[in-house]
Amino acid sequence: MGTAGTLSNSEKKPPDDPQSDLQQLRHLLLGTDYDGLLHEMASRSETERIAQSLSEAIVQRNIKDQSVAEALGPMIDGAFESAIRAKPQRIVNVIYPIIGPSIRKAVAQSLADMVRTLNLVLESSLSMRALVWRFNAWRAGVKYGEYVLLKTLNFRVEQVLLIHRHTGLLLHSEHAENIHTEDPELVSSMLTAINDFVADSFTRDADKSIDNIKVGEFTLEIESGPEAVLVAAVRGTPSEQVGLILKTSLEKIHRIFARELLNFNGDRDDFNESSGILVPCLIEQRKQTTQRKIPWLAIILIAAIIGFASLKSTEYVTNQSSYQDILATLNETPGYLILGETHAENQLRVRLLRSPTSPTPKDRLKEIAKGSWHVEIQDTLANLDYLNNTLMLLPELLNLNEHVALRNENGKLAISGTLTARQLERLQSSALVESAFAGIDLTGVTLVPDQTQLEQQTREWNNLKAIINSTQFLFQSNSASLLNEQENKLPELLKSIKRIEELADSIPIQQWQIYIVGYADSLGSGTANINISNERANLIKALLAANLGSDRMLLAWGAGYRPGSQLPVEQQRMVSLQLLHTPLNNGVTATP
Repeated sequence: MGTAGTLSNSEKKPPDDPQSDLQQLRHLLLGTDYDGLLHEMASRSETERIAQSLSEAIVQRNIKDQSVAEALGPMIDGAFESAIRAKPQRIVNVIYPIIGPSIRKAVAQSLADMVRTLNLVLESSLSMRALVWRFNAWRAGVKYGEYVLLKTLNFRVEQVLLIHRHTGLLLHSEHAENIHTEDPELVSSMLTAINDFVADSFTRDADKSIDNIKVGEFTLEIESGPEAVLVAAVRGTPSEQVGLILKTSLEKIHRIFARELLNFNGDRDDFNESSGILVPCLIEQRKQTTQRKIPWLAIILIAAIIGFASLKSTEYVTNQSSYQDILATLNETPGYLILGETHAENQLRVRLLRSPTSPTPKDRLKEIAKGSWHVEIQDTLANLDYLNNTLMLLPELLNLNEHVALRNENGKLAISGTLTARQLERLQSSALVESAFAGIDLTGVTLVPDQTQLEQQTREWNNLKAIINSTQFLFQSNSASLLNEQENKLPELLKSIKRIEELADSIPIQQWQIYIVGYADSLGSGTANINISNERANLIKALLAANLGSDRMLLAWGAGYRPGSQLPVEQQRMVSLQLLHTPLNNGVTATP
C-alpha cells in the first residue's frame, strides 16, 4: 500500500503549456527588458503616445506642404484676439520693448533733418553775437562759459534714477563723476508724490504721467514704462537725444529685468546689474567747433595797434639813443663839466661848467645830432684850474656827506672825515680831481663799510622806535585833558608812525603794534586811577587814529598808579608809548 500511495516526480509535472513555451522563447530572443518595455507601453494612454510624436509629425508635414499652417492659422488668430480683449495690458507689456524701436525707425530721418537745420541756424548766429554774449555774461555776473552753455542749448545729464512704477521705490541710480547730487531716495519719493498728485487732480487715467519738470537750471526728463520709470536730471536744455536714449534704455530694462519688475518685493539687489544700462544715459552735449568767418575788422584793428606800438617803440629807442649821444658829446668836449641834467618828454636841460676858452654851447649844439630833443643848456663860466672852485663843486658832484672836509694843501687834495669805499673810489677816479690836484692826501680819512638799503632802513626803524618810545603826554590833575602845548608833540609823533608803517612793509616787519599806556598819580583811589588812566590812554589813541585813518595798530590800556614811582606828581599823570614788534631777522643789530 505504501508503495501504491506514493507518486514519483514525473507523475507530478503538469502537462505541456504552449503559452508558457512562447514566453520562454521571447525571453531567450528579446532579453529581460522586454517585459518592462511591454508593461510601459501598455500603461500609457493613446493621448500620451500621440503627444510624444506630434511635434515631429508637424515638422515633417510642414516640410512637405503648408497644410498645418493653413489649418492652425484661424485658431491662432481667434485665440490672440480673445487674449487681447480679455487682458489688453498684458499684451502691451509684452510688445512694449519691440514697438518703440519700430516707431523710432519711422521718424528718425525727419527728426535728424530738423535737428541738423536747428544746429546750422545756431552755429551761424554765434560768431555775430560772441562779443555781445561776453558783455551780457559780465553784466549778469556769471561766467562766460555758463552763459554760452545756456545760449547754445548745450546740456549735461548729471543723474539717472530707475524707479519702480507701482511702488515708487528707487531701484537703482547713477550719477556723473565729480557731481554733487541730492539723495536719490528723496528725489524718487518726491517725484512719485508729484506724479500721483497730478494724476489724481487733473486726469482719471492712472497710466498718464508727467513727461518733464523744470527746476531752476535743471530739467527732470521722465520716461515711463509699464513697470518702471526712468528719470534723468539734466543741467541745461536737453535735446531729443536725451529722450531717445531714455526710451531705449527703459525698453532694454523691461526686456532684461521683466521677471524682476513683475515680482518686485522690495529687494533692490536684483537691479545692481542695471548700471551697464544707466551709465550710458549720462551724456553731455557741447558746442562743436565750426569754421567761422575771418574777422577782418578785428584783424585790421589789432594790426593798427601793433603798428602804432611799433612806431612808438622805435621812436622811444631813437630818442634814448639821441639822449645818450648828446650827453656823451657834451661830456667829451674839452673844458666842459656836466653838473646835472633833467629831461621830460622831449625837453632836455643840462647844467654845465665850462672854461672861457671852450666853445659855446650854441656852437656845440649845431654839431650834435639832437633828433627830436629840444636841448637847453645852462652854462657857467669858470676857470677849471682854479682849485677853490673845484673844492666847492666836488661834494655835489661826488655825493659826499656833510661829515667830509676837503682842503687844498700845497696843490694836493686833503680829505678828512668818514668815507665809504664807494665814495673813495669815486674820488680817486674823478677826472676833475686828477686834472686839478697833484695828488690826494687820505691821512685824515676813516673808512666805514658801505650800508645796504636794508641796513639803512633798519637803522632808521630803530631811530624812529626810540622817538616813539620816548614820547610822553602830560595831563591835568584828576582829568583826561592835556596840559598846555602837549598837543604840539603830535605832528612829529604822527610823522614817525607813518614812516614806521612804510618801513614795516619794505623791511619787512611781520607784526608790530604801538601800546598806549595811561598812568595816574597817587592821589586817587585804585578804581579811580584805573578809570582816569584808561580815559587818558584812549584820548591819545583817538587823536592818533583820527590822523592815521585807522586804529588797527594802536592798543590803549590804563595802568593806574605805579607804586614806587620816583617821578614828580605832575609827571605821574601821563601817557607813554611803546613800539613792540617781531625780531628783525636781517643780520643787523637792532637797538632796544
